[in-house]
Amino acid sequence: MWDWYPCHENKPEFSWVLGYRQDLYKVISLASTNKQKFYSVLQAYSDKISKLSLPTQAEIRYILYLSVGSGVDGILFYMYYLSINLWNESIFYPIITEFREYISAVIKGKNISDALKINSSDI
Repeated sequence: MWDWYPCHENKPEFSWVLGYRQDLYKVISLASTNKQKFYSVLQAYSDKISKLSLPTQAEIRYILYLSVGSGVDGILFYMYYLSINLWNESIFYPIITEFREYISAVIKGKNISDALKINSSDI
């Protein structure tokens, strides 16, 4: 698993893109070299102490599609349930709904029929 939460208070939108993408590719390559599964843990929360801010709609879309398009084996959204309801309802849930519509086009050649399934309304 790899987690790097790039969105911070007082930093311009997408100021972190180049480093994020480079690090993601390095970690995916390392996992592949070691024949390990790779799960990307995406930022879906904010934290005043570490000055993390919630990703904008464009940022959460970017990190989701970049991760999946890079060939990750799975995606986790860290602590989204502690996020602000307004953010969840206006940004996060619509992005997940959008992604579900395009998942077969994005995951080229992947068999998602054996994906992990959880029967819980809060996950």
